[in-house]
Formats: sequence, structure tokens, C-alpha cells
Amino acid sequence: MDGFEVLEKIKSTPKTANISVIMISALDDIQNVIKGIEMGADDFLPKPFNPILLNARLKAAVRKRRLVNIETNYYKDFDKDTDFAKLELFSGTLDNEMSNNLDTTFVVVYIRFSLFNFISQTLGPDLAREYIQHQGVRVAKTCKDPEITIGRLADDVIAISGTAKNLAYLVENIETLDKLYSPLNQTITLEKETFKGNLGIGISMTKGREKKPKSLIANAAFASQTALDNDIGIAFYDPELHQSNLNKFHLEPKLKEAIRNRELCLYYQPIVNTITSEIETFEALIRWIQPDGSFITPFKFIPLAEETGLIFDIDSFVIDETCNQISKWITKYGPDKEFSVGVNISAKHWVNPSLIKEVDSALRKYNIPSKYLKLEMTESAMVDDANAVKKIVSILKSMGIKIALDDFGTGYSSLGYLIEFPVDILKVDKVFVDDLHTENKRQKLMSHILSIANSLGMKSIVEGVEHVQQVEILKQFSCDQIQGYYFYKPMPPVEIEKIFN
Repeated sequence: MDGFEVLEKIKSTPKTANISVIMISALDDIQNVIKGIEMGADDFLPKPFNPILLNARLKAAVRKRRLVNIETNYYKDFDKDTDFAKLELFSGTLDNEMSNNLDTTFVVVYIRFSLFNFISQTLGPDLAREYIQHQGVRVAKTCKDPEITIGRLADDVIAISGTAKNLAYLVENIETLDKLYSPLNQTITLEKETFKGNLGIGISMTKGREKKPKSLIANAAFASQTALDNDIGIAFYDPELHQSNLNKFHLEPKLKEAIRNRELCLYYQPIVNTITSEIETFEALIRWIQPDGSFITPFKFIPLAEETGLIFDIDSFVIDETCNQISKWITKYGPDKEFSVGVNISAKHWVNPSLIKEVDSALRKYNIPSKYLKLEMTESAMVDDANAVKKIVSILKSMGIKIALDDFGTGYSSLGYLIEFPVDILKVDKVFVDDLHTENKRQKLMSHILSIANSLGMKSIVEGVEHVQQVEILKQFSCDQIQGYYFYKPMPPVEIEKIFN
């Protein structure tokens, strides 16, 4: 075989692949030199060769190979851009220290620079690399203690680990932590572009005896994300918040499946005439009954649905199912039976024109008059995008849908909203009802609220009524309707039909 074949064999065999190779050949044209170098030769000498020159080239090739090996081994453990420890070395060092110091408290400070990915995607990876190098220098200046380990755990993450004693100046309180946050939050100018902020610092601590370095790092990462999400810069790990997020993480796929399998259902709470106590209307309330018969409270899954966008699917289901139930009751009791059903609509849904189509579609699907349906909104819906909500409310009212303002008094409580928005019904929240029968101030406030509703031509519903004394007071204040456990709890349709006649 010729020299090129020999070179190929050497470089393709694991045991010999790292041997330095100098090719000596009479073929000294540039194409052959390039070919040899590209195939892995360290150098190329033409025949006849000078032994002294060959010896020098040989030594240089070996030295170069050693340096390459040293560099290769070094960057297995250390990041090329910052020279900080990579995740495996960072975690391993922390693991070793924790194992040898069981009663010592260890700390991980996790810094996520969310600007890194933005810079990389918009201005290119080279500029993002320069940005993280600048921030790395700032971190190194703050953490000069040789007992402290600094690591680059991800493209946009630099972390610090050490004992609580060594990091006391960083983690004793928020004021001392500012020694780290303030320098990192200062502007950086790269190619005439200025960058500032968008970083989250998370801190977690535990005893060495826990021997869980990866959990310590993960907890600090969670706290860092909390700091970013809440725009607070710095956050200490909160196990309760973490557990809550884990619960949501596990609950979300179950909720998706429940919506898909129609495990959600509606209960209806009767609302009565204040004077006669006769049922006049209902509120549809979502319930999640699992296959084993257990309930998952709306206080758990509705906030999750709001966060994940599943609330749109839930709202659509409630609108459709409510109209279905209304249709059944019209068939059962006849068209002369007077009643209506209120449906709570998410604040996010009130700014979406699809709400109009969904309501219109459900009314047509079940062939029911619009007078039977009420839609309820909270004050927060008005704040998100007042103009968009106004347009949607106006269109719904033109269709004959009644609009109720739910939980009045618990949100922004601006009386201006009552004037600006064409609301038909004012629902007074339970907070104004609690202790109504024992506190004179609450009675005066309730009287004024109901007077405002009456003067603006709105029907009033007071929620959360649980005592006969509260009922008597509301009668005196000319409240129109009452909703609460004193009269009825939310019930499935079959139970409603036992009392609704």
C-alpha cells in the first residue's frame, strides 16, 4: 500500500489514531501536501529530507499533539467560553464536598441569563458568547474565594456553589445578595447594542448529609425561574411553591384527558327571589369527578386551566352543556316556565371574539331562546382590554344575552365600570355578606351597593348567604335575588328537578 493508505489505516485504528504522523514523499506538489494534511498528517516533508529538520519537525508534532490532548481533556470538564466547570464537574465537586462535610450547610446560587437566547437568535451565537463571557467575568470578580466553585451549567446559566460560610456575603439577606445582582444587572454594550436585565438568581441550601447535589441544583434552578417569572431578580427556594408547581405539572395532562373524555360536568346552584324564596335562576358550576368518584376542587384546576389556556376548552364545554341542559328543562317544564342559567366566562375569553361564535352556535345547536342564558364576567375582564370587551358585550346583548358582573367588590371595584359597561346584573360577593348580621358597617356598605345597582337599573344578586338574619337584612335593603347555602347548595340536574317545579 502507498503512504496515503498507511495514513488512513493509522487514523482509522483506535489504538494508533492519536499517533503523530509526518509524511515524507517525493510527491511534493501542493495537492498531495493538502491531501496528506487533510487525512490527518501533522506535517509533510519532501524527499530528500534533512535529518536535523525532520527531528525538529518530529519534536514539534509531538509537542503539538500533547497540547491538543491536554486541551481536549481540559475542555471535557471546563467550558471553553468562560473556563468555568461544566455541569458534571460542578455536580461532582459538590457531591464530594457534601459527602465529606455532613453537618455543613451548602449553597447553590443559580443565575439564568434569559437575554442569552434572545441575543443568540436575533444577533447571532458569537455575540451571545461574548455576552456570557462578560457576565462570567463579573461573576468571577464577585466570587474570588478559592473554596467556591463556579460552573456554566447551560448556555444561559452560570452557577456558584460552596458552603454557607464561604457564601455568607451572598446569601445572608437580599441586601448582601445585591452585591451579586447589581453588577450582573448593569448594561453591556456589544456592537453598539445595549443589553440590561432579564436575569434571575435562585438560591437553595441544604445540609451535606442530604447528599443530593443534583436536587440542590434543581431547586436553585426552580427558584431562579421563579425570580424571572415574577420579575423580582432574586428568589430563595420555596418547597411549598415547588410542590404546588409539581402538582400542576402532574395535573395538567389529567385535566386535558378529563376534558377530552368529558369527565367534567355541571352542577347548578339555585338563586331565589329575596321576598318569595322561589327559584328564579341558576348558576352553572363546573365539577371534575374522577372515574373513582372522587372530586377535584375547581380551586385546583381552574387556575391551572387559566395558566395553560385550557380554560377556553372548559368555557366552551360549559356554554355547550348549559345550553343542552336548558333545552332539556324547556322540554320538561314547557316554554312558559321562567328561568335562566348563568355561566362564568374566563377573563381571557372575554377579549376573544370567538366567544360570540361559541354562544351563538350553542343557542342554535339546542334551539333555545337567548333569554335563558346569562354570561358572568369578573372585574378583571374589564381591565385586560376594556375596548375589546365592550364590543363583545354589546354584540352579546344585541343577541338578547343578559350580562352579569360577578364577585363585585373583590377586584378593582371601580364604579366607572358600572357606567361604562352595559351590565344587566350586579352580583355582590360573599365578602360583603360575612358578618352582615353582626356588623353595622357591613350593613351600611351593603345598603349603598344595592342602592347603586337599583339606581343604574341593574338587578342585584347577593352571593354566599348562609344565615336567616342575613336574609332578613337583604329584604330590608331591596335585594332582588339571593344565592347561598342557606337556601340551596350546587346540585346535579337530577337533584334540581326534585325541587324545581
